[in-house]
Amino acid sequence: RETGCDTIAHGCTGKGNDQVRIEATIATLAPELKVIAPVRSWAMGREEEIEYAREHSIPVKGGTETAPYSIDDNLWGRSSEGRWIEDLEQPPLDDVFQLVTPPERAPDQPTVVNIGFEKGVPTSLDGEALGLIDLINRVADMAAANGVGILDHIEDRIVGLKVRDIYEIPAAAVILTAHRELERLVGTIHQNRFKESMDEQWAYLVYAGLWWEPLRTDLDAFMEESNSMVTGTIGIKLYKGSATVITRSSPHAVYDSQLATFSESGGLFRQTASPGFIELFSLQSRMAWQVRNQAAASEENAS
Repeated sequence: RETGCDTIAHGCTGKGNDQVRIEATIATLAPELKVIAPVRSWAMGREEEIEYAREHSIPVKGGTETAPYSIDDNLWGRSSEGRWIEDLEQPPLDDVFQLVTPPERAPDQPTVVNIGFEKGVPTSLDGEALGLIDLINRVADMAAANGVGILDHIEDRIVGLKVRDIYEIPAAAVILTAHRELERLVGTIHQNRFKESMDEQWAYLVYAGLWWEPLRTDLDAFMEESNSMVTGTIGIKLYKGSATVITRSSPHAVYDSQLATFSESGGLFRQTASPGFIELFSLQSRMAWQVRNQAAASEENAS
């Protein structure tokens, strides 16, 4: 609108997710704009795109002799599709990995990283305060060097196709692991169980290009509140493809070592209260078991 544009063109195919994301956003924010999608309109496959680029001297990363991988790169990671990846019986070939060292070639000594969070946002690495972009890049470098962040994944696209992707997500593999562990430490069992379903719903909306869906902003409000206590530090060991939580600390931890010990602790937890709790906790299960036994006995007597 600022430039007087009346048309938007994109190079997405008719099989991918990006066409949905782009055009759903346009239809929401500027429905008057015309959309042109030549690759989709001309029903071009990867080989036809390469041929078109070759004929019109359009540079293609990886060259135009053979169709390259279909690659999406961003700060969070990299996804690769196409070529041998489409053969589900073909194990990953090393030439696809451009970010992450294959685990079998990673160092024999582990690397330990400590990620600090404030209200759910990663703010420090090994005690050094960092901006979010710098922190993500540093974590990505350390994780990638240790073979962490490779995901061979079957994806259900928005348009209904089931495809295979190779993801290289070193930063995500570490930071999300740390964040989830810190959430578990500071949240109640009810918060943590519910949060998993909210994470999945939020991620799907964004994945599907529904950024402007009102539910996304509703969920944002929930995420903001649920992360208000997610402050602390998580230590993670990176070793040959694995990211393992090894230390945890938070001023808001719903954890008391005196209560957690197997020794008599007193305080909020009284072992003598357990029998009554167990009786009530198992009440419906015991009732249902009796009902089933009675029904089975009635059927047996009737026969």
